[in-house]
Amino acid sequence: MNRLREFFSERIIPILLQYKLVFLLTGLFLFVLGTYWYVGNKRLLRFQAQENERLAVEMATTPSWERKVETDQIVKFGVVTELRLQMEDNYSFASDIEDRYYAVEKYVKPLAFFRSRMDTFKPDFIVSLGDMINGEDQDLSRGSDALHFVRAHLEKVGAPILWVIGNRELRAITRVEFQEVTDAPKAPYVVDRDDYRFIVLDSNFNEDGEAYDANVSHYSRGYMPQEQLVWLEEELKTSRHVFVFMHHGAFVNSVRASGKDDQKEKSIKNSRELRGLFAKYNVSAVFTGQLKAHVYENTDGVEYYALEDLRDYSYHPGAFYSVTVDGGQANVDLHYIDRDNEELVSEPYKEDAYIITPADNKD
Repeated sequence: MNRLREFFSERIIPILLQYKLVFLLTGLFLFVLGTYWYVGNKRLLRFQAQENERLAVEMATTPSWERKVETDQIVKFGVVTELRLQMEDNYSFASDIEDRYYAVEKYVKPLAFFRSRMDTFKPDFIVSLGDMINGEDQDLSRGSDALHFVRAHLEKVGAPILWVIGNRELRAITRVEFQEVTDAPKAPYVVDRDDYRFIVLDSNFNEDGEAYDANVSHYSRGYMPQEQLVWLEEELKTSRHVFVFMHHGAFVNSVRASGKDDQKEKSIKNSRELRGLFAKYNVSAVFTGQLKAHVYENTDGVEYYALEDLRDYSYHPGAFYSVTVDGGQANVDLHYIDRDNEELVSEPYKEDAYIITPADNKD
């Protein structure tokens, strides 16, 4: 203990006395630095609190559809439309539904190409945009068999199917039969998947809002009744990225049929009202069939895709699509059959699409 006392009195204390000014200045500097840090940090905390309060107010007052969630999630789906499968005159040559159609190459071949591509693409789900059976000039009893056949082939992909009802299905079956055969919910309906919302609509109505049901023997442009528009507006109020599937086109004016410059295809009758909702609520993309056209439009931030027929004799024979949604944006690829080499051709959707620009928005 004495040695320790002597060490401090003879060594440490003289050093402290000798450098006391240095220690005082150092202490003063550390005091000033600490005070500056405390005041600055307090201001920073106050600023952060104010900023958090501002953001909270902004979140509370800004509609959810105007602040879409930031996402890096990826969703993939395949799309088919307009196979228009029809019972042949000799359909009863076999008792099994599969055998009845197997020899009909124009139906089986594009379905086989679709399945082969989906085997490697591995979609999260499949979308059928309608008119997968014809229904025209057919015994109504055959409609369910035809749709059963389509479902059986699509299910071989091994992914859930979102079914959109087309006007040609309604020439052979009722809406209730369509739901029973496909095991689909009654449209309209919503499927939410993480940061994405997928909406299936039913556009098979007349201008009085009356539903077509197994009696559409004529060409119909379709109509979206007010009741469904009200429902749709509520479902669009979301921060999820929204993608819409419907059978009839959603373009403002007539568009040319793919590869036929002298022909025009009509969109749904109240397309302007429908498009107004899509724009107001920041819908990402709308996918439609029925127009027999390969048409793209981007208006008010909404992408519109008209898709071609899965039939073997369309402009792009056996056309179908693979869609990858990444970060809220749809990347669409077209696939079709090269008749010369009997192989699948793939290309970006927009590469050969008829692009509608604002200058084109006139009949």
